[in-house]
Amino acid sequence: EKLRDDIGDLGGIATIISLYEKNMDAKNFLLEAVTLFIRLSRSETLSEQIAQRGMNVLLESIGFYKAKDDVQFLVPVFTLLGHLAFAPNNLKIIVQYGGIELIIDAILSYPEKKDLVIRSIQTLDNVAMHSPEQSKIVIDAGGERTIKEVISAYQDDKEVVQVGKSA
Repeated sequence: EKLRDDIGDLGGIATIISLYEKNMDAKNFLLEAVTLFIRLSRSETLSEQIAQRGMNVLLESIGFYKAKDDVQFLVPVFTLLGHLAFAPNNLKIIVQYGGIELIIDAILSYPEKKDLVIRSIQTLDNVAMHSPEQSKIVIDAGGERTIKEVISAYQDDKEVVQVGKSA
């Protein structure tokens, strides 16, 4: 716990985000950074630092690797977005930078990638569950319609149906 806080206090998040941005094509490094950010996001304060300083860069990396059809990269980044969505102050940032649309676009672009679809639905659910306003944002962006389409397409897959219905 204290070591986590020390990373934030010593400027570690800003440093890692700067390196992340400058090394967008270094996939293994980015994945290690995402794993670290997921762990750090257990602290609401650090989660907010990650979102405030790095949301634009994280979403840029989604676009970069989506253009390469690299679903393996997308799943952990959507996991991170889902974790960041647990901090209420991060929701506006996720929405402001177009995170909801990116998530929905990933589902629609890779409907056959079950892991990505599940993680994306869970992330949308994390955003929508905080308030009626956030829920309306997800619905207006097409999230509810997309989830219903996924449930229909995966009707024989209990796991996907369960995740979709709980969202």
